[in-house]
Order: sequence, then structure tokens, then C-alpha cells
Amino acid sequence: ERDRRASVIASSLCKLDDELYCLVNTGNFSPPDFGITMLGNSHGFDKSGTTTGFIIWIYGTGVAVDPPPHCDAYLIMNGVSPRLVTSVILTHCHADHDAGTFQKVLKERRVTLYTTKTVYQHFIRKYSAVSGLNADFLNRLLDFKQVNIAE
Repeated sequence: ERDRRASVIASSLCKLDDELYCLVNTGNFSPPDFGITMLGNSHGFDKSGTTTGFIIWIYGTGVAVDPPPHCDAYLIMNGVSPRLVTSVILTHCHADHDAGTFQKVLKERRVTLYTTKTVYQHFIRKYSAVSGLNADFLNRLLDFKQVNIAE
């Protein structure tokens, strides 16, 4: 029952996003072959600012690094389709870094996540507890690419 509810929620979010994403990226943004887009300019304890994160553009595809909460909304407001960002690098599990990652996971059909095994396990455990979604279900939404420190 829990997995069925999770599937219904994820499906509803995807349908809503499909409708919204059709309205964006009308040609006013062309992703570069290489570049960086800054997301926010503050820290996690600033009520009036958005946490700093950024997108690295490589051959027109975006890789979000520690995306702040509501990263997709910021991109849409600036004429950038969030669907151009297909991967996330997550450095640690503080909410000002991983909440945007979790939002991306819920909105997209599949997200590639680059992080360490420890951070990945913590992320899954944390957001399973916070959302009530089964950890196995969350694992299926991600394509986990393990990063090994100092390699």
C-alpha cells in the first residue's frame, strides 16, 4: 500500500511538471558547452537569502552541485528548463544542500546522483523517514554513482 501511494504521488508530480516544463525553455536560454550557473548567494541560516549552489554545464547538459531548495523554480523563473539538469553532485546531507536534491528526485523520472556511499545511505535513510516513502522506492528513482574520496 505504501509503495502504491508513493507511485501515485510521484506520478502526479511528474504530470504536473510535464505541463509546467512545456512552458519553459522557449529558446531564450541555450546551455553552453562549458559554463557555470550560480544558484543563490547565501547560507542555510539566512532567512532572506537562498543557499548557494551551482550548475556545471558540460556539452549542454547540467550537473547541479548541492542544489538549494526550490532550485527548479529558480531555473524556471530564469527561462531554463530544469530537465536540462540531469545529474546532481551531493557533498553532504545538510538540508540547505540535500533538500533541493530530494525535490529533484521527486520531480524527475530518474536522476543520476554522484556522492559517497556514506552520504548516499544517509540521504536515503533521512528522506525515507521525512517523507514516509519506502527506501527501496527512493533507490529506484536514483542512478547512484559512487564517488570515492581521494581517487
